Amino acid sequence: MAISKKKSKQVITKGCVIEMDTVVLGGIPHMYGAVRDELARQQVPLDEGTFARFLLGTYLENGLNRAMHAAGRRATTEMVQNVRSAYLAQLAAASVPENHPVVALAKSLTGIPVRVGLLTLLGHEEAMRVFEPLLDLPHVKLICETQAVVGSFPRDAWRRTSATMDMADRLCVAIVAAAASNKAALAASMPTIVVPDAMTDYQDFTGAQYVFEKLGDDGVLPAVKQVLRI
Repeated sequence: MAISKKKSKQVITKGCVIEMDTVVLGGIPHMYGAVRDELARQQVPLDEGTFARFLLGTYLENGLNRAMHAAGRRATTEMVQNVRSAYLAQLAAASVPENHPVVALAKSLTGIPVRVGLLTLLGHEEAMRVFEPLLDLPHVKLICETQAVVGSFPRDAWRRTSATMDMADRLCVAIVAAAASNKAALAASMPTIVVPDAMTDYQDFTGAQYVFEKLGDDGVLPAVKQVLRI
């Protein structure tokens, strides 16, 4: 992404990383649907409670094995690949409209300026298309991660993210949707703001600076600024 020479010389020391797949694209319900459909083909039932208990916050293969245990079976590599492919296909089919709250938030932050990271499991080409309205903004960085657990990213992914953002962990706030990502980002020394969805709003977000019902809440931008002491 090309930026002006004037902007490129700005030293930005603070950042905000948004977990795009879950906070913006509804990734957790998409993953639930992908897992449910694959297990249905194996004649293994799955409801939201079982999904939350056995899969949320775990590596996909481990979670599938736990869900299959009741049937006395183990997940195959093909099952894992089927779920992952179905999930990524649903994310790739999405798009972020110009009027989405994440666009307004990013515009406000980059104008300060705060560097904004877009963390996703999508490949670079797909992510460029899905997040196109955001990538025209200055100081926005696309971060395509390959390591993830169901509904979140592990600690090592958050550490790589802050390194990619080129700033100290404690000066980079993470906006996440689930307890697993909240814990992982905190373990990577990043302060957190949580925006849960209908499948995670019951979870324990101990350690988070703020919890909001939706990304479009008026308090989100002031909360990010307060956490970053801007």
